[in-house]
Amino acid sequence: MPTSLKNNHHVTAIVVSHDGALWLPEVVASLSKQKHAIDQLVAVDTGSTDGSAKLLKGAGIPVISARRDCGFGEAVKLALESKKLSAANDDVHEWIWLIHDDCAPSATALGELLSAVDERPNVAMAGPKLRGWHDRNHLLEVGVSIAGNGARWTGLEYREQDQGQHDEIKEVLTGSYKKSGGPNSLSLCWAPCVWLHPHYAYLKTGAKGTLKASPNVIYHYIILRQVQEVVQLYQHDKR
Repeated sequence: MPTSLKNNHHVTAIVVSHDGALWLPEVVASLSKQKHAIDQLVAVDTGSTDGSAKLLKGAGIPVISARRDCGFGEAVKLALESKKLSAANDDVHEWIWLIHDDCAPSATALGELLSAVDERPNVAMAGPKLRGWHDRNHLLEVGVSIAGNGARWTGLEYREQDQGQHDEIKEVLTGSYKKSGGPNSLSLCWAPCVWLHPHYAYLKTGAKGTLKASPNVIYHYIILRQVQEVVQLYQHDKR
């Protein structure tokens, strides 16, 4: 991972949890192990009944309580409007790192994402390929597109294994979204572009938010070969 960046970056990580106590210990540990430190971290718990909020507070993470039917977009909005977060200085590039309660980034993830956007100043969003929790070679997503019939399309075969076959630059419509409403899991977003539709609480929040918020955006994937990690780049169309 590159040791220095051209620009100063300020990263606010927002964890959205919903009955995620089973996964949160590893998620929290993975965030604390980031080789590039997170500047500030806050969690939004959407009415969990399994002790998720208590777990997050026990880890020293400020927690914002939300309704149980609160969607991912609304939860992120609550976090960004909260007094628990401090404003970034004017001389930095401010990023919001969206983290779902069952996504544990590798220790170099944030540094690699920042390195990618640091070299590409027109990038508004970046995110990694997603692999399985139990089978870490199982490819879950490398970006999402929409088929001609309107169906969600990932370009992956059933239970496809990660052998580097998708590690190339390609255009996609958006990043991942979760059934529980978490769009673009592990996406790093340029702060002025963060907008997730609050009225789409669950399915397809990510696609809706991206389509409405950034109609003039091209989506790319690049491979950071030194860590065999795919990074999803959302680049402004300058044409």
